[in-house]
Amino acid sequence: MNKYLFLFFSFCCLFPFASGFSATNPWSLHLSYHDGKQCLRAGEELYALFGENLLIYNISTTEITTVDRVSHGLNGKRIKEIGYSKTRKLLVLLYADGNIDLFSPQTGEVINLPQIKRDNDSDIQLHQLSVRQDHAFISTNVGFFWVDLAKREFRGFYRIGSCNDVAIFGQHIFVARTDGGVIYARSTDNLSDTSLWKNYFPHKTLSLISTASALHLITSPSEQSAAGVWYVAASPDADTPSSARQIGNYSLTGAHADVDDNVVAVAPGHLLVYAKGGETPEIFTRPSEGNFFEPDGKGGFWVALDGRGVVSVAPKGAAIDYAAASLSIGGFGPRYDRQYYMTYDGADLLVAAGRLDPTDADHLPQTAMLYDGQRWKLFDAPTTADGYIGSRFEDATCIATDPHRKGRYFVSTARTGIYEYDFSERFGKIARQYSRGNSALNSVTALYKDPVGVEYVRTDGVVFDKAGNLFVVNNQRDTTLWVLKPDGSWKGLYHPSLKQAPTLEKTLIDSRGRLWVASRRTVNNHAGGFFCIDYNGTIDNTDDDIAVYRSSFFNQDGASCIFQRGFAMVEDKDGAVWLGTDQGIFKVEDPDRWFNKDFHVTQVKVPRNDGTNYADYLLSGVAVTAIAIDGANRKWIGTEGNGIYLFSPDGERMILHFTSADSPLLSDNIWSIACHPVSGQVMIATDSGLLSYESHVSEPLPSLRREALRVYPNPVRPDYEGDIVLDGLVSDADIKVTDAGGRTVAHGTSLGGTFIWNGRGYDGTRVGSGIYYFHIASPDSKNAVAAKVAIIR
Repeated sequence: MNKYLFLFFSFCCLFPFASGFSATNPWSLHLSYHDGKQCLRAGEELYALFGENLLIYNISTTEITTVDRVSHGLNGKRIKEIGYSKTRKLLVLLYADGNIDLFSPQTGEVINLPQIKRDNDSDIQLHQLSVRQDHAFISTNVGFFWVDLAKREFRGFYRIGSCNDVAIFGQHIFVARTDGGVIYARSTDNLSDTSLWKNYFPHKTLSLISTASALHLITSPSEQSAAGVWYVAASPDADTPSSARQIGNYSLTGAHADVDDNVVAVAPGHLLVYAKGGETPEIFTRPSEGNFFEPDGKGGFWVALDGRGVVSVAPKGAAIDYAAASLSIGGFGPRYDRQYYMTYDGADLLVAAGRLDPTDADHLPQTAMLYDGQRWKLFDAPTTADGYIGSRFEDATCIATDPHRKGRYFVSTARTGIYEYDFSERFGKIARQYSRGNSALNSVTALYKDPVGVEYVRTDGVVFDKAGNLFVVNNQRDTTLWVLKPDGSWKGLYHPSLKQAPTLEKTLIDSRGRLWVASRRTVNNHAGGFFCIDYNGTIDNTDDDIAVYRSSFFNQDGASCIFQRGFAMVEDKDGAVWLGTDQGIFKVEDPDRWFNKDFHVTQVKVPRNDGTNYADYLLSGVAVTAIAIDGANRKWIGTEGNGIYLFSPDGERMILHFTSADSPLLSDNIWSIACHPVSGQVMIATDSGLLSYESHVSEPLPSLRREALRVYPNPVRPDYEGDIVLDGLVSDADIKVTDAGGRTVAHGTSLGGTFIWNGRGYDGTRVGSGIYYFHIASPDSKNAVAAKVAIIR
């Protein structure tokens, strides 16, 4: 036996190796696959859209493949609609911003057609995607786009007015106009010339479904006796299409044709299937739910459902019953692609999906989640039937963990107060609600009267101090800051600067026990900013409290720093507090001085390194919406419109900058950032969903311990070309890597609690097979430990 193979097997018996380690790509997506929106079958593949996210389900093997920016290099995230070309074996992906990808499932090739996104003016609104053989049409409020799938390029944009749908049938292009009626022109005409378009059909039409044998017109229910399905047969005359005739008077909401030319029309409580584009439908009854219905080729259907993904259903006679579904696809990932607030509780990521929306228009069902690194788990949502106060249970805004009782959490909401969860009996269980009528919390003053009042107990920022006092902000009240004490009693902390504040949001308890509150919005009676109170650990004794609210400051150079919105706060490992605003990021070097009259912030100066002594203020004028500190005290900074940055501990050196244009980042609008304390994985929540970046910078340990060390991957297999990670270290540990003969092949210092080795020697070449040792010394050289890794080439 090869001596290195023997070494490999022997080593594996002694040291189990880490699995699931990414060799090359540091990015991972964490997207929602719960709400089925659309599904298209082509042979043994089912292409399914879950919200804005695409996956492929192999019907024969049951294998699921997610298709996204990381796995396949898609050029967008928010997929609005998909279509499939049978002749070209291409998926057409239409994004909400007008971007288009042509995706080949067989080869994985992605061809981007960015013209609509690049040239789109803000007045263009996308209506519908229609794909037939070699053609794709995108109808809009000002005309339609035509994509030639054979040539994989745009054929043209035709401004002929608002369109509901477009189809090609025979030698003609048909357009269903939004203001009523259908027009047509020859496909070889100059379609930009509106004089060449002719009236074809007088009734308002929602969809045009083209098959090999016919064109089906789906007319609006508002057409009354003319509502339903109209049939157009193929015409022997190349110049004039056949007349349309009505083949059914139904109230329909939409229709499409599958790859076998079966036309599926959807009506409330019913489904109509015109086999092979025929004239007589097979009619099925169905439940009221259902977003899309796709024939499975065997007499059944794939049905896209909210909350249940995509299910496979075989009708019982003429009835479709979802309870009889034989298979369900999806049901994994976070519940929604919304993670406005995130924090780590040990190795568990806690997520609140909603936020206090200033316009009171953007809402999400009340959703709090826990991610343990493997599975997403949902906290229970309240209902009126279970006796909870309110009826609009929406927008979980923050989560706090009780430091004295494991499994006890508090969730604030934008509608109905805060909720206590006790997981000692069952995960996700609500123990109690604190809202108007059963606590000190109350509704927005202007909406005090019921029944509206109970829907506007707007809370956020739940956070515990070390003594177990729970702080919460209760927006738009005279007293906006409240404390739920360990004995169950409430204490209000009134401050005139917070009176009637509309969007108090993020909170922070710093290492000295002070409470910080960020105010995100400036309105007539309140300026956005930051509040800090030192209550000296005595909640009930307010005489020793010191509190200051600041909506502007001076910097170290005496320059005035004026902003409108206070977004983010974080304390770094040196005790400084960093503040994110709509005008940049500011550093409070000594938080004790916040209460002084001569207080000033520090705007970090970043050297230009252009041969001059000039420097620029760090991210001056950039809206900083999220800040997180990793194990090496580096600053991860999220922005509104500029993506995410990584800066050195002092903020003077930019290490990384990611945007959606040059990385898999889902959006340049960052909502929240959280760093895993052990793995160093950086979770990045955008307004389009969640992804993570493997930074491999873990939290340092207070002392070196052999049992805390981890080396991964271990062993290193022959096909692995990535980095080798050693963690469980103290900060600034000295590491030497030696071979079995004691020769040093690499040397370095830990970053946070982690050391990265690229598996190469001093000469830059990959080291050979064998056992390699990490010799680790503390910065003061008083403690030393060792670890080892097996490398197989």
